[in-house]
Amino acid sequence: MYSVCVPVKWGARLSTDVRELLDTLKEVEKKLIAVHDVRIGVIYLTWGIALAGFAILQSVMMGVIPYSATITYVSITHWAAVTALGAAASMRLERIMQAYMSKHSRSPSRASWLVRLISIAGWVTAAIVGWVIVPILLGPHLAPAGCLIFLAVGNFSVYAAVVVGYGTRANSIATASAGLALLSIPSGLLASISYTAAWDFTVALATMVYLLVSMHHFRRSIHILY
Repeated sequence: MYSVCVPVKWGARLSTDVRELLDTLKEVEKKLIAVHDVRIGVIYLTWGIALAGFAILQSVMMGVIPYSATITYVSITHWAAVTALGAAASMRLERIMQAYMSKHSRSPSRASWLVRLISIAGWVTAAIVGWVIVPILLGPHLAPAGCLIFLAVGNFSVYAAVVVGYGTRANSIATASAGLALLSIPSGLLASISYTAAWDFTVALATMVYLLVSMHHFRRSIHILY
């Protein structure tokens, strides 16, 4: 009787240990996914606030001083600071994703390399299309629409980088990319009536899209954790 009970007890203990280990791993993965959502939310919140801040800054400066090189220098400083903050947040996000990928078969360093390559190529392409091709081929009055196309192509490159590099899908980023591309149409139509109104429309809608993506990921992280 004793010889039969021993393996049964050990088997039950082993089964309990395995269940506890699986529960712990699931909890860790859940928190990791939540942190990933928070990081995306922070990045999009940063750029959303930056867009809104830039619009306010421009309107205030245009009302206080006539257009001059001062406004250009202030604008460059503004976006340089925002880019630095966005890069810092992106690096944090990348480290989190490397930790996530270390638990899977794909190499984290390879994933990181792919994400960098696709993202850089995407944003360079976005800049060429939105800031060079659209204003030159279609007319400088379509610069506001070109700005939205720039953001759409750039965001799609981020989505593609996450899919190819990490094997995950950030559907909110793909939706934001599609929305920004579609919004370039009314922006272009409005530009033929009022160039200033078109820029106000562009900045306001781009800010709204970025803040919506940010809120989506914050809400999802809270849902995962609680």
